[in-house]
Amino acid sequence: MTDLFVEIFPLQPESIPALFAYRLDVLDGTSPAQINRIGNRLATALEQLSGDTWLWSQGHLVTGVDYQFDDIKEALAQLKNDHPEPYAALNDITPAP
Repeated sequence: MTDLFVEIFPLQPESIPALFAYRLDVLDGTSPAQINRIGNRLATALEQLSGDTWLWSQGHLVTGVDYQFDDIKEALAQLKNDHPEPYAALNDITPAP
């Protein structure tokens, strides 16, 4: 029999930072694998552009910084203009509810 050790400690909710999530609007017929590739590339590109942490998780782009949505849209337009192929199936990005 295996012995397990579990440590439980309280979390202070105010110490957990807010997270901000966005969904991708992609062309119909885009496969889940393609969506994941786009999401991962976009997270990496936004991280490089902003210097802040972005990640792709469970169909959402997530960051801990509350950006102006217009700034995100501008960055997306710039990325699609500079690198059209990786983002060809990406129509738009919207804040997740």
